[in-house]
Amino acid sequence: MEKSIDAVFSDKERDFSFKEGLFTAIVTFFLAVSPVFEKLSPFPAAIIGSLTGMNCICAFSGAVTGFAVTGNFALAVPHIAAMTAILAIRLITGEKQGRIMGIITAAASGICVFTANLPAAESPMDIFTGFAFGILTVISVLSLNTFFKEKDKPRSEENIWLTLSAGVIYAILITALTGLRLEMFNGGIFVSAAAICLSPYIAGNPSAMVGILSAVGITAADKNFAPAAIILALSSLAVSLFSRYGRITRACALVFVLGAGVLVTEPTEESIICVSSCLFGAFVSAVIPEKYIPVFPHRCSAAVAASRKPFYSFGCRLSGMGSAIGEMNSAIKKTAEVLDRENIHDPSEIYITASENICRTCRNNMYCWGECYNRSADIMNKAVKSIRAGILADENMLTGHFAEICPERRSLASELNRCYAAYSCARSSARKIGEMRRILTAQLSSTQNMLEKAAEELCSDNSFDYEASQTAENVLRENGLISPAVTAMNIDRRLVIDAYGEKSSVFNAETISKKLSFALHKEFDLPMLTENGGMVHLTLSERSAYDALIKVFSRCKPENKKSGDCHECFNDGKGNVYMILSDGMGSGSRARIDSAFSCGMLARMLKAGIDFNASIEMLNTSLMVKSADESFATLDVCRINLTNGEISLYKAGSASTFVRCGNRFAELSGDGIPLGVEFEAEYGEKHFSAAAGDVIIMTSDGADIDKAWLENIVMRDKNADLNAIIDTIGEALRLSAEKGKEDDITVIGVKIVK
Repeated sequence: MEKSIDAVFSDKERDFSFKEGLFTAIVTFFLAVSPVFEKLSPFPAAIIGSLTGMNCICAFSGAVTGFAVTGNFALAVPHIAAMTAILAIRLITGEKQGRIMGIITAAASGICVFTANLPAAESPMDIFTGFAFGILTVISVLSLNTFFKEKDKPRSEENIWLTLSAGVIYAILITALTGLRLEMFNGGIFVSAAAICLSPYIAGNPSAMVGILSAVGITAADKNFAPAAIILALSSLAVSLFSRYGRITRACALVFVLGAGVLVTEPTEESIICVSSCLFGAFVSAVIPEKYIPVFPHRCSAAVAASRKPFYSFGCRLSGMGSAIGEMNSAIKKTAEVLDRENIHDPSEIYITASENICRTCRNNMYCWGECYNRSADIMNKAVKSIRAGILADENMLTGHFAEICPERRSLASELNRCYAAYSCARSSARKIGEMRRILTAQLSSTQNMLEKAAEELCSDNSFDYEASQTAENVLRENGLISPAVTAMNIDRRLVIDAYGEKSSVFNAETISKKLSFALHKEFDLPMLTENGGMVHLTLSERSAYDALIKVFSRCKPENKKSGDCHECFNDGKGNVYMILSDGMGSGSRARIDSAFSCGMLARMLKAGIDFNASIEMLNTSLMVKSADESFATLDVCRINLTNGEISLYKAGSASTFVRCGNRFAELSGDGIPLGVEFEAEYGEKHFSAAAGDVIIMTSDGADIDKAWLENIVMRDKNADLNAIIDTIGEALRLSAEKGKEDDITVIGVKIVK
């Protein structure tokens, strides 16, 4: 499976490289056919001077094709020769060049462009223009090199060099494309309008800055467009004001303000061309799918793994808390053992206490409890045994020498009854305290386990992606999550995002998934949402290799209105799907209470990110203390890892689970006991791997299924619809139920698909 996944990623990388080269060739082609001051553009040479490898060759090919279609190939020959020289320089120097070599390459590119313009020079002005083109080439190469180097660096704060180089490149690009004209269409103005409308996708929403740079580039290419360019720059302010709305709204705002500005001023041919080109650019920006928008979306494309030291430190702190709780738990147990040894309650204390209270002032005390101690103890023991048997002591039980010489027999018998009552009360309290202590220590053990698992996750080698966290925070804030707190973490080569915040009225889970997929260049599953006290917890991860189709059949006992079974099926947002099935003691509403409590609480804890073992321990002790009556429930949990197909089954007194893996069919049973019976949860575990097409069928104990019949149903057609399989099983169980012996029935079917 890992090999197939790697192959898929390799194909995507090769496909992306081809698209990148094609895009580079198209860009240089259009730059080559766009004249600058009625001369051949120097910008294709600048792009070749800043690229490497196949991209450099693709740029050269696009530029040569563009110069060839201009119709004056003889004039283009010097420029093609200059680009060939620049291409050779770049292929020789390669990617590993320092700052000095970069400056030398830029200077060489500028000299080549200047030299290419000399053969066509007819006046000093032409020579000056060639020199200006050379300088412009140097600036362009340096800006492109700076942009390519800075964009892949982690950015904890604004990178001034990246912003500056991007601005210079954009202004030069608009200057170059403004020379591309076709009737009422101008390439530079078209790109400017589209860029202004799409600029809110960039962190910081630099719509106004993009408008100003567009106006500078358009005016530098043709001063006749200056008035229209100024109006276009003012129109970018309207786009900035409507940045929180959709692309159509922003496009309409740009066109409206631009059209109004042109009408207020005196319309010219250039202003009409500007309006028509902007209208076309705004339309394209509104209809183009988001995943194809060529903007710099909130973050660099490279995955940025941040240092884990702050998280490791916090993980160590959680681990220390867990150790402290563990030590407290051990101290409670040891102290209890010592105190229990020192407070041993012997039945002889009953008559010893009674005799001290009554016989202490008697004149015969020395005789009864001195000379006749053994006989007195035997008589008292017999009286205590009678009391323990339910017969209260009276003066007739005190026989022997007590009957002859004891003047306080009646008082002594009453004191024996009172002391026995106090003894019984103390023993009962000790038992209750012991039970509470065991529940407390179990809860402390669960808490310790929970903290240690959280610490283990924080201290692991998983890389925390600060850049992705910041990007996700921006996206969530812009799409309805108030004051979001976000953590992005790479787990098993998959990005997992955890976010907390307050949900506003415009918050939508499906929209969030799409926006994050676009901003982070990764495909995400729908998020898992839990709400608690107005706060929302959102968890989502990259789309997994597998998916799970789930079908449930449930029927309650005929005479009951509610089923004693309860089930929960959910995705935890981290690539795992859980199916939980619980059956309470008995049937009907009483059983429903226990099963709903078990199922609901376990699902709530798992969604909150609590470790499974800790969740089970907490649930077990909670069942023991939630009611004075006996309260327990079976539990059947199936967890599917959608990334690698690993399946885990956990059974606590539950019925068998049936599995179809490939050509094999198996019945899996568990050795655990229901939760709420013992102080320590006991459940069976089974782990195995599955693939696409495999089926898992979970049942409650009311579903008496014949294995051979079920195997025939499941194995006869591996492409059978899961809904049809579960419906067939449910109908068969309904018809085969023996009258008078019906029970609640629940069947959960799961099919793994690609």
